[in-house]
Amino acid sequence: MADIDITCSHCSEITTVSEFVDPDAVACKSCGEKLTKPKTAEKEQTLQRTQVKFHEQENIVIPEDGQDGEGLWPGTKALKKSQTKAHVVHHLYAWAVFLVLGGSMAFLRYGGGLSEAHIEAAVPFAAIMLIGFHLIVILKAFEDSVYQGILCLLIPMYSVYYMACVSDAVYLRAILGAGMIGTAQDGIFVLQTKFFTLCEAVRNWIGSGG
Repeated sequence: MADIDITCSHCSEITTVSEFVDPDAVACKSCGEKLTKPKTAEKEQTLQRTQVKFHEQENIVIPEDGQDGEGLWPGTKALKKSQTKAHVVHHLYAWAVFLVLGGSMAFLRYGGGLSEAHIEAAVPFAAIMLIGFHLIVILKAFEDSVYQGILCLLIPMYSVYYMACVSDAVYLRAILGAGMIGTAQDGIFVLQTKFFTLCEAVRNWIGSGG
């Protein structure tokens, strides 16, 4: 524990106090005048506490401003270096999964892996898979945040943005992305056709007076 020397502005007497003393309780021992604790001492005290805290927790990534979590995005915590390395490794593995599965889906759909007859038979299931992918993303979004879940539920295509740019579920992102390579084109075509058919039916129903 370090001590601080404070010079009285009234009688010039030097008073030595603890660095952790309450600033409102500091008074000159000679004349009783209230003393002001130097701000630099408070900053040094805060820095020392921070350094001790980080030394006790080895391998912690310290934010640039030296404060515990200050300067990071809201809700973000400082990561251990081992956690950071694991995060990078998971991203690399997820990319490998995406490339393998995505390449396989592209080959099956566009590279001649399936015959035209098989593709025609699989087209209706592509729309079902897209709807399934969408529901999975919505559930994942609600698990992470109710706000994000509502956005995915109400805003068209936001689920794609959420999965690609917001969610940290890298393996789920890789699997769904690979699945969409083989199903997105056919699935969107089927859903679009169903939507236009429904709109036409509703328009005819309204035109006939219900």
